[in-house]
Amino acid sequence: MFATLDELDADGDVNVSGVSAGWVVMESGADGSPTGRVLSDLNEDLLTMDPSGRDAADLWQ
Repeated sequence: MFATLDELDADGDVNVSGVSAGWVVMESGADGSPTGRVLSDLNEDLLTMDPSGRDAADLWQ
């Protein structure tokens, strides 16, 4: 989950030759239409929810 959110937050390109594209997570209204508000740093929010209190440091070991 962390790696996916990190990639989305990093504006990662799709690594396809000749294609210029990226990813973003955007808020939508109750009717499903985009509000224009980009949700960023979701990967960091996930780290702060680590119940061990280690901010997922074990992921890097």
